[in-house]
Amino acid sequence: KIHKNKKKLSIVEHPLLVEIEKGNNFNFDKEKINIVYTGALFKKIRNPEYALSVFSEIMERNSKIVIHIFGSGNCSSIIDSFIQKHPNQTINHGYVSNIIAESARNTCDYLLSIGNISNNQLPSKTFEYMASLKPIIHFSKITDDKTVDILCKYPNRLILFEEFNQIDNNSKKIYQFLNKKKKTINFRELENIFYDAVPSHTSEIIKNINKSI
Repeated sequence: KIHKNKKKLSIVEHPLLVEIEKGNNFNFDKEKINIVYTGALFKKIRNPEYALSVFSEIMERNSKIVIHIFGSGNCSSIIDSFIQKHPNQTINHGYVSNIIAESARNTCDYLLSIGNISNNQLPSKTFEYMASLKPIIHFSKITDDKTVDILCKYPNRLILFEEFNQIDNNSKKIYQFLNKKKKTINFRELENIFYDAVPSHTSEIIKNINKSI
């Protein structure tokens, strides 16, 4: 129920942006370009087929690219088919602990993000990805993707829309993104951009509300 007095309402972002403590490094082959996806994949919600199709063309041109998939879901047949096509450049690690997934995010070269077919849920993974300070490649399935609104503020990202007549063009964009100099950003800069997603910001608003009651 929305309060009638709008002056008493405070709109805040999800307080999900938390600095990541440096922990264990994942044992990637440092001679490769390691691209990591973490999270669940579902055929009807977050299908990876388009993203993998785009990467297929790039992998044929650059044998150093390796996609690592960490997670669960019902897309094993899609992933297995892709592995058969690129057996040395695709690794399905399956379901892993949060510690392993986090170490993979923090150690990889790039992060792969795949959007949902609706805005019913905003993946907390988007903030986890940004907190890693890694370059992010995001595939959006819908034009009003809320994840895009967030990632547009993140300096080190490439956003692509899943249009089948743009597969060649999107592959070229990724190829250019992988070959250009990486932008660097620290967590303090990230906090300044997404100040309203920092937990301390929300807690201060709650404290002020309590004081006024």
